[in-house]
Amino acid sequence: MARSCRQLAAIKQAHAEWSAAGRGGRTATLERWGEILGISPRRLRSLFRRHGLVEAARPAIREGSRKYPDWVAWTEELGAVKYSPDPDEGPLATEQAARIALLNGMLPEAADAVPGRTWDRWMMELDIHNRAPQARRIRAAEPNLQWYGDASRSKNFKVLRRLDGGDYLLEFQARKTGPYANKPERERRLRLWVYSVVDDASSMQLARYMIGTGENAEDLLRVLDWAMARPADNLIMRGRPLNLRLDNGPAHRSLQANDAFLRCGIGLPPSAPYNKRAGGRVERPFRTLWKSFEKTFWPEVRSRKNDSRGKLRLRLSELNQALGNYLVEYQHRRHPSIAGMTRAQVWLQIAHTGLVEIAPGAIYNGYKQFRRTLDAAGWFGYRGEKWMVENLHDCEIDVYEDLGGNLSARDAGGYGHRVTPAVEDDLGVFRAQKAGRRDGLVAGLSGEIASIYSVPPAQQNVVAITPRVARTVEAEMPFAEPGTYRTVEEALSALVDRIGVERWRQFDEEAIGALRAHLEGDLTESAVRELAREFRAAIASA
Repeated sequence: MARSCRQLAAIKQAHAEWSAAGRGGRTATLERWGEILGISPRRLRSLFRRHGLVEAARPAIREGSRKYPDWVAWTEELGAVKYSPDPDEGPLATEQAARIALLNGMLPEAADAVPGRTWDRWMMELDIHNRAPQARRIRAAEPNLQWYGDASRSKNFKVLRRLDGGDYLLEFQARKTGPYANKPERERRLRLWVYSVVDDASSMQLARYMIGTGENAEDLLRVLDWAMARPADNLIMRGRPLNLRLDNGPAHRSLQANDAFLRCGIGLPPSAPYNKRAGGRVERPFRTLWKSFEKTFWPEVRSRKNDSRGKLRLRLSELNQALGNYLVEYQHRRHPSIAGMTRAQVWLQIAHTGLVEIAPGAIYNGYKQFRRTLDAAGWFGYRGEKWMVENLHDCEIDVYEDLGGNLSARDAGGYGHRVTPAVEDDLGVFRAQKAGRRDGLVAGLSGEIASIYSVPPAQQNVVAITPRVARTVEAEMPFAEPGTYRTVEEALSALVDRIGVERWRQFDEEAIGALRAHLEGDLTESAVRELAREFRAAIASA
């Protein structure tokens, strides 16, 4: 009897707490009392009904009446005035928009009593605002299906000077604030840039600091080449992406970079201009990089300042090493949209489709190609400068420019030539002299004058001997980059053309095999010419 009374008292106490709990806390109250009584929450609810313990009826929430019945029309008039400026300029203040509307009779005098916050609440209820709708992004179905790439300036580090060995010395500094935040900096100044690529499916990120006067395509290709190879043993992301999304920066406009992407089988989808949301996949990791990586140097900066130990200075190699440690930790963080998996675990699903690798340095094999016509001196103009091609003139050539600005040329036959800056020949200085007496003397010649070669010369006492041909020297084309045959068969065919078909038929299978083995190691035109020269010399000496 006493036990049942104690149980009933406990049930009443549980019901009292359950009724007093707010919305969202009742389930927790049932679970807690069910654990105390050793029963399930559903059983506890049934005991409430058995003992006549019902929930007290809550008063129905009634929507209050509007003080201003015409608030919808008023709010629309005010919204038209508030958002009349261009989107880049931003809207007017609500109080200013209300004053303009009242002054021009767009709102009645009764609207003057409406507070500014009430106007803002009414506009939010009617969806009158300039906020862009939230974009729904569809992730790539597989890793390495699509990468995002971009570059940004470092927020806290500046370049001090170049060190021996190619490294740079950096210094940590606070960002400019106050009245001089927008003070222009010196032109062509070396700055610290960070280039980053992000995998769309796994949100894996690879980044690297580079030194330059600005964002350029060559540095992006260097970082991309570093990212596609295995950057380090503890960074697992690598391989060739099927598509690479970039903004309309130098890499997207560079003809050399576009040619390199085409040769490596990397697609370059077009990017919407002046649309920051299109690159949100890579812009968001940049913000995380500033907050989670560069901000971690602030405690040491404050400590060095308080101890009068000077500013924090690092080498570029040390900063990149610290960035690599951060990326190792970043790849094992939780995936933003796939529950229960990290970024690394999602990227490792590439094992189902396979990894496509690119040879180191292959991404640099991109060229800008254009056609020029050489003049009589073998010169042509490009970018306001004069260039020359050796031993070519009065013809059309195809010029190739690599990422470093080096030029090379190929003629109509496909042979390569070296392109160098044109230099004027120093032929000396010509001085003016007096007019000679040549014309007067020549005019005085008269009579019949015979030529010295009109009669045969006197016979010389010399025995005619036919000389022996020691070797035959061919005039080689002075190509800086001689052509290279694609296959051994093409090289053998060129060798046959040089020595003749009749002489080629004299070789047996063993000799042809030796020639094939020799040419497999060197398929250049110079090697074929040297072989043909040796054969003709051997035949002449036989």
